[in-house]
Amino acid sequence: NLVAKLRQTCSAYPGYGMHKKVIELKKMLCQCLLIKGHGEDCIEYSSIPHGVSKVTIITEWRKACERIYKRAVSKLSFTGVGNGVTSVITDSRCNGHITQLGSFERPVRLPAAIKGAKRAGAGRDPNVLLLTEVEDNYYNMAENVVIPKAHKKTYIKRLKTKIQSIPPDQKGVPLTDDSDGEGGDDTMGSRGSYAAAVVGIGASLKAVDMVVTGKCVNVFCAIRPPGHHAGLELRPMQAVSNGFCLFNAAACAAIYATTPLSQGGLGLRRVCVIDFDVHHGNGTQDILCSTYDPRYLYVSIHAGGAHINGFEDEGSEDESFRHL
Repeated sequence: NLVAKLRQTCSAYPGYGMHKKVIELKKMLCQCLLIKGHGEDCIEYSSIPHGVSKVTIITEWRKACERIYKRAVSKLSFTGVGNGVTSVITDSRCNGHITQLGSFERPVRLPAAIKGAKRAGAGRDPNVLLLTEVEDNYYNMAENVVIPKAHKKTYIKRLKTKIQSIPPDQKGVPLTDDSDGEGGDDTMGSRGSYAAAVVGIGASLKAVDMVVTGKCVNVFCAIRPPGHHAGLELRPMQAVSNGFCLFNAAACAAIYATTPLSQGGLGLRRVCVIDFDVHHGNGTQDILCSTYDPRYLYVSIHAGGAHINGFEDEGSEDESFRHL
């Protein structure tokens, strides 16, 4: 059925306008992912003849669906959409998050990143798109649906209340200090920090949408504040601070991608998050891996020692952290 659907779409495709082409591409790819998932379930719960490997059948089924998916992207791509297209997403509201002068995480990082993207062709090359606004639907989805799935309500309420109490003309205020005033020295912000963080999550949801539905191959989100140290609650995995982070964009993107289509997500069965940074992304691991959810594989490539997350490098009674 998928092959027949692809042939039918390819036949009618030349007569469509650009908007119709984008819609048909999304429908084709989403149908492919949906059938792939249903097929896996059917095979898993079917009676397989003795001597035949169920694992092999499922693997071959996945490969067949993935070939059709890639073929659809290849056949239905056009200038600015599909194969060979990269997008850069940013939003000026991200710089409403104002830290202290001299902080490693400060507003100058965003224009510097955009400048580099433009030098690489973003906004000039028809296949390197520069998108400078996160639409309201992604902002609202981030704030009302996805962020509450990634972070505990108490953490969200505490952060929002703290930011709302900041005078409009004040900046560099500690946002993640505890009741003793500890742990907030590096994670500072201003009255615009909450909106900036939510916009960043919205950008990540938009990015996932664009990739999964075939609009582009990959997306770079130029957003701030960062997020991979933000976990279910304040300072996850015994971390000494929140490391400049408020909400976790990578974890939110993964949650959105694996949310069923019937619930407004994209229905993916598995997501791999590869995190490369000086420090371990303890927040992302805390959100995605604390319940051993088989939908998520988290890989962290980092240089920072275990002490960053509150572990002693030497002499610890529990050395399991050495063998992640």
